[in-house]
Amino acid sequence: MDKNMKKHFLFSAFLTAVILLICACNDPVFYAVHMDEKILEPYINGSPTNLVVYGTEVYVASGRNLFEYKSNKWSSPPGLRRASKILQLAATTGTPGKLYALCEGSGRAILWSYDGTSWENITGSHNIQTIYAAGTQLFVGTGTHGAYNIIRYNGITFSSLGSTGSRLLNGAAFAGGTYYLSTNGGIYTTDLSTPFTIIGDDHFFMGIIGHGSDVYAITRSGNLYNVTAPFGDPIASLGGRLATGALAIWTSNSGDLLLAGRQETLAASMSSGYTFGYMEYNLSGGSTFREPGPGSLSTVDSNERYKSTIGKVPVQHILQAPAPSGVGVLFASTQKDGVWSYRVRGGVWQWNAEQ
Repeated sequence: MDKNMKKHFLFSAFLTAVILLICACNDPVFYAVHMDEKILEPYINGSPTNLVVYGTEVYVASGRNLFEYKSNKWSSPPGLRRASKILQLAATTGTPGKLYALCEGSGRAILWSYDGTSWENITGSHNIQTIYAAGTQLFVGTGTHGAYNIIRYNGITFSSLGSTGSRLLNGAAFAGGTYYLSTNGGIYTTDLSTPFTIIGDDHFFMGIIGHGSDVYAITRSGNLYNVTAPFGDPIASLGGRLATGALAIWTSNSGDLLLAGRQETLAASMSSGYTFGYMEYNLSGGSTFREPGPGSLSTVDSNERYKSTIGKVPVQHILQAPAPSGVGVLFASTQKDGVWSYRVRGGVWQWNAEQ
């Protein structure tokens, strides 16, 4: 090969490489790979409990350790640790508000209350299965399969609200003087002065949350209802995905979003690949759930980066931390990958394991 032919060959190869690089940069698959972030080692690992706000701090547990988010960092003070695995947390407001931890016990779970100074065992003779707080009240699901009850704890004494049969308590919310108690077979409502009534008793609800004068609940099949309005058709759907039960309100200066954790189904995964994470519903006039990223109001600034990080991870619980000003940090408890958060890392806003 003479020199001219060699130069021509090298130039052609260089030109081809440049063209391929340009084409690749515009390829959606290449771009998605480019947006992949290295998943960090979580400070709080395993399968964390739900996240709660007690006072101005955020709490979450994993195993026997209870973690506190204070002054922009996580710690596990020795005085907050429990002797057995922590199953669930709840926190009431008011004076005094309390933090509650449901822990494994010998034969039955143990319920502890924390007033900011010390822990107290308040289990009594109750066979406690679940705990949820709404305002100043703690609601406790007790009993055994097929014979469940809902009990109220006002910080001093327990009082029974009644039997729910095969329906186990799985959430609580408060609005307009009424408490809404979610179960896997409907929502019980009460003002605590009269016996409760039930709405949507043929619906398998997974989670419930209050926002102002409204209360929203989501079913296992991913249908979202406003249960403070006359109960009727769902106002939005996760579009064929199942709901994990994770619900949160995300607040910014531009508006508020309702966030709902989603779980993959076999039919959906066969047609579009596995997708998890959460979806957003605009509380200022939304009509449908959308994936984070597109549009003017979202928890994230990149749908592609969302898909490549928490969009691949099952989210069990989600919560926005209180913030004196600005937008509070958004945290998520994942199914088995610890606690995650949406923060600036390496100069880029991204979801990743919290450190």
